[in-house]
Parts: sequence; C-alpha cells; structure tokens
Amino acid sequence: MLKLFCCACLFLGTLQAQMSNKDKLNEICMSMKSYSRANFYELIPAVAKNFLGMPYVANTLEKIPERLVVDLGRFDCVTFVETTVAIALSLKEGRKFDEKLFRN
Repeated sequence: MLKLFCCACLFLGTLQAQMSNKDKLNEICMSMKSYSRANFYELIPAVAKNFLGMPYVANTLEKIPERLVVDLGRFDCVTFVETTVAIALSLKEGRKFDEKLFRN
C-alpha cells in the first residue's frame, strides 16, 4: 500500500513543480546510477543524502484547496520522508521520469 501511495505521489495528480525540481530530480537520478543493484533499504539513505542542506519549512502541505505538493527544494518532516521513499521506490522499479510531469 505504501508503495502504491509513493508512486502515486510522484506520478499522479496535479503536479506543480518548478524547473528546479526537474533539474534536482535529474541530478538525483544521475547520482544514483551506481546503486542500480542496491536493495530498497540501501537506496533510502542514498536518496536522502541528496537533500542534505535543504531548508525545513513547516506545514508545506497545509494549502487550500488541497492538492499534491512536490517541492525538492524545501521539506517538512512528512514531505521529506514521502519524497525520499517515492524516489527510491521509483528508482528500484526502474521508472523513467517523464518531462511532461513537470508543469510550470
């Protein structure tokens, strides 16, 4: 169930992402190529390290109307974990990130 949720968070819904999100995601995917044979539990900390130094911003999901939020430049506790897990799951499944997911 968590796997389905994470993939849905990354690939479905109204994805509002900035170009910097696309660049960051591409950077993460490129840096993770050496982990192609890693198991999921090795991917989690490896993906998380890509977000070191990013600012903490409280309540990033508290928007009206409620919608999917993907911001790879700032996190609260929940979005940090959900984003890290979603990217790790996607990498483990060999998913390709499609440019049309990113809308301005």
